[in-house]
Amino acid sequence: MTTRRVVLQTIGMTGAAGCLGGCGGGGGSGVPRGTATMCGANLCLDLAENTELQLDNGILFFDQAPGKKLFVRRSGDTFVALSAVCTHANCLIDWNGEDQFDCDCHGSVFNNMGGVVRGPAAVALRSFATSVAGDMVTITL
Repeated sequence: MTTRRVVLQTIGMTGAAGCLGGCGGGGGSGVPRGTATMCGANLCLDLAENTELQLDNGILFFDQAPGKKLFVRRSGDTFVALSAVCTHANCLIDWNGEDQFDCDCHGSVFNNMGGVVRGPAAVALRSFATSVAGDMVTITL
């Protein structure tokens, strides 16, 4: 016998599974996943293993840090590390392939430095300090 509770649980699980595929961010727009390791409390990535970041405007998605999902983008000689989580409702965002991050959940848009271009998000994406030593980029978490 199917109860109302079973029907509601099934609908909830189906919706959650759909969001896991559709709200995944970091790959839906074709941004490749980078390779990194934890170095103490920080995230370290080797440019030799992440060739996309050897080019200006290269971008990669990283999810190796516990509880963190990040985009790292190269801008000239600097690296910009931004949270891949929208500040409005904690959905994962995607890179549009050119110049901004889009959140498909509610339509927020962020510029390539994480600033809000269009709401409902009112707060910029969280940024993380980066440092470079040779081919090693360290992201301070």
